Parts: sequence; C-alpha cells; structure tokens
Amino acid sequence: METLEIASRLNRSDVDNATLDALRITTDRLASEYPFMPTEQLLIEGRQWLRRVVELHTKSLTLAQHREVLALSGCLTLLVGCVEYDTGDRHAAESTRRAALSLATESDHAEVPGGRTRCGHGSLSQPVTTAASSRRRWQEPTRRRITA
Repeated sequence: METLEIASRLNRSDVDNATLDALRITTDRLASEYPFMPTEQLLIEGRQWLRRVVELHTKSLTLAQHREVLALSGCLTLLVGCVEYDTGDRHAAESTRRAALSLATESDHAEVPGGRTRCGHGSLSQPVTTAASSRRRWQEPTRRRITA
C-alpha cells in the first residue's frame, strides 16, 4: 500500500454531511423545545439521539467530524442531564453533567459549555443553543432552562 493511499484512508469518512446536519438540527431543536416539551418525552428522545450518536462513533470519521460529534454529544448529554435534574434525579444529573463536561473538554469546542455547567433554576447564565432559541427561553421565566 502506497503512502498516499494510507493517508487518504485516514482522512476518509463513512458519515456524510447530511447526517451531521440532521444531528445539528435535532440537537438545536431539542434544546429549543426544552422549556415546552413534556419532561418524559424530552428525556426519551434525548437518550435515543445519544444512542444514535454512539453508533456514529463506530464509523470512520474525519478529525473535524469526530470533534463535531463530540461537541454535539456534549450538548445532548447536558440536555439529558438537565432533564434528569428537573425530574429530581440529582445523582444521575450530576453524573451526566460530568459526562457532558468530559465531552466538552475532549471536543475542545466552544459551543459546549465548560466547567461551570449547571442545570436548574439556580445560577442562570448562558443556554446551550442559538441566540434565537435563547431569547424564546429567557422570555418564559417559569420554565426549565439549560445553563452554563
């Protein structure tokens, strides 16, 4: 096998852009619906998408795709942790928060909240999602929030 062929194989991906786009859109949608979607439904759907993300990790990814999948995994994991917190499962929420922090560190991605990741109604600062969805979330003060 020639060097160029080896290098080409290292940069090959089994995951197309449409798959990553769908994951991005779904992550943003779930985070945007966080204040409004029934807790149990959000928990189930968030965990289902995390399972799909695990399947992506079994495929060949470029370095950029791998980092993006880790970053989106961190956002989804944080979302699930916040829902766990909302349901009163503080132990699971803390473990999930630590997993989200680990993914954020591993992905080295600015969109995933860093070490100050918190859930609940305590110290609220930045949500995980886009500015547009954030404005909607902050306009509803009695609803759940994802914070960093």
